Amino acid sequence: MTNDEAAMSVGLWQCRICGAFCVPIWLTMPDGQERPVCRRHVLPVLVFGERLASPEAREAMTAFFEKRKPDFSRF
Repeated sequence: MTNDEAAMSVGLWQCRICGAFCVPIWLTMPDGQERPVCRRHVLPVLVFGERLASPEAREAMTAFFEKRKPDFSRF
C-alpha cells in the first residue's frame, strides 16, 4: 500500500491546489454539487468575508461608489 492509498483509507483527501493531505470540508457549489475543499483554503475565505461585512469596509465601498472620500472618524 502506498502512502497515498494509506492516507485515503483513513479519510484523508489530497488537495488539488496545494497537494497536502487533509480532512476535507464538503461544500455545496453553485452548480449544486458537493465537492471537497481543503480546510487550509476555507479559513482565509471566511476571514475575508467577515472583513468585507465590517462597518469600515461598508463605508469604504459606499464612499467609492458615491465618489467621495471615506469618513472613518466614527470608527
